[in-house]
Amino acid sequence: MNKEVLVRTKEYQILEKRINSFLQGYKQNLALLGPSFSGKTHLIETFLENNLLSKKFIFLYTDLEFSTFPNFTFQVFSSLLFYYLKQKEKFINDYNLDTLILESQEFIPKTIEKIKSILTLSHSKERASWEQIAQVLDTFTDETQQKLIFVIENFTLLKNFSKKFLLDLAKYITLQKNIMFIFRRRSKKEAENILSEELNLIFGSFEKIYVGNCSPYYALT
Repeated sequence: MNKEVLVRTKEYQILEKRINSFLQGYKQNLALLGPSFSGKTHLIETFLENNLLSKKFIFLYTDLEFSTFPNFTFQVFSSLLFYYLKQKEKFINDYNLDTLILESQEFIPKTIEKIKSILTLSHSKERASWEQIAQVLDTFTDETQQKLIFVIENFTLLKNFSKKFLLDLAKYITLQKNIMFIFRRRSKKEAENILSEELNLIFGSFEKIYVGNCSPYYALT
């Protein structure tokens, strides 16, 4: 285990235990809460670094800060393809979605076909829905036979999307067994309020992992 993670051994072990349980068929979604420079990012990055090439799962990361719904859609697709290619040891420095689609086409043609069909919506007045994004994720897990760990940074901003989006996402989180969700937020108080009130009725129970302050030397965010 990296030196930096020793500061967060307890939290790392909880994260590792929950993810390993998920890979064995038991899913518990997580809410990782703590202030800036508390080590939340480093916990996940270290776990990812230690497990990515094992091909047990694919990591998917999105950040809702300053994010519109179209931008969220692009983030989902770009992150999915980027980490998929990285796992296959095709290290692409370009995070451009067109490049990622081109590099992934031969490996996951069905997934790419779904992505392309949704991207055509950006050239029309129609907008992609969560159901369409979910179709991409479902196609990907079926095509690769791999599970996904979906991290949503600044998850409290989900409330800025439509109620239909939230309800569709909540249903998907409940029913989809091959995708584990990890919500993250810097403001512990705001996150707890939303999890216990506004989003609790929609998303149900998320296990909370609290990450307190530590030296910025050991924590990235």
